[in-house]
Amino acid sequence: MEVTSHKNKGDEIIDIGDNKGVLLDHKAVYTLIGTTLDHAEDETGSQFTYKNPNVKASCGCGSSFNIK
Repeated sequence: MEVTSHKNKGDEIIDIGDNKGVLLDHKAVYTLIGTTLDHAEDETGSQFTYKNPNVKASCGCGSSFNIK
């Protein structure tokens, strides 16, 4: 995930309120269908958490997954 203001043809913008959105790369849209995104903040910091019902396996660090 990264901050960007550039939208390529086919990319999707998901409105998350407060005049903010999440831009999905057109190549990732079908992989992420059904995924929920949550943002949590506490005294130690903030983080995004994802729940993708299509995931069959994932790594321990949370940065990669397999849907096959």
